[in-house]
Amino acid sequence: MAYPTTKPGIRARIASYRRLLRQEFAEFGRYGDGYGKRWWLFHLYFLLGEEADVRAYLDWYARMFPDDGGEVGQRLCWALILRRFGREDEALYRFVQAIDENLPAVAKVVGDSQAPYGMWGEHEEMIRELYEVPSEVVQAITADERRWLVASWHSPAVAAMRHRTIAIGRALVTTTVREKRVALLNQQRALIQAFKPADMPPLSSDASKHSWLSGAPSSAQKRPRRKAALPTVGSSPAGSRSR
Repeated sequence: MAYPTTKPGIRARIASYRRLLRQEFAEFGRYGDGYGKRWWLFHLYFLLGEEADVRAYLDWYARMFPDDGGEVGQRLCWALILRRFGREDEALYRFVQAIDENLPAVAKVVGDSQAPYGMWGEHEEMIRELYEVPSEVVQAITADERRWLVASWHSPAVAAMRHRTIAIGRALVTTTVREKRVALLNQQRALIQAFKPADMPPLSSDASKHSWLSGAPSSAQKRPRRKAALPTVGSSPAGSRSR
């Protein structure tokens, strides 16, 4: 994705993605979002560097996509945004999810790349630009944020998680029995869940389900836009469309 280079441009892109997601929901009662707008919004809000409506967006995303796989840049931006709000435990959890999503890519960001690791799923695509954290995001990380990332990466708990992740990834290369593979994948999921805080309260005061989607466009938009009515989930035909 080509990122806007100015804050007004970033705000306009956020407003555009919000409109498209609203249209998807209005038409289908669900979000197809094959383009990944919900993930790119994390990048955009991180690059914007302002609170604006990011709290409402993070709450909306967590409610709408509780089991979303995500992608490495999105997870990393999520972690750093949460840290800006003082949510250190949640930030660490999202950082660990980024490592789980693509360990080689995060290793590059913190300056500790030791690729190749010999892990299952580690192939040329994982270290190509398409699967790395975008350079615009990396360049926007402050010195303080980078110190936190490096310290978290080398902390005993995360280091142990990384070493075990690599061991599991290597075991998956040679393990062909389905039951054994499932057991290894369950071990990996348990590693990540161990970092999940017991309580992750909403960031925004408005806990309504569609607060971000139905809200006004990003604060930089000078011309107010009419809000689109939101239908009841399930009232529209089945199916989805990627935009």
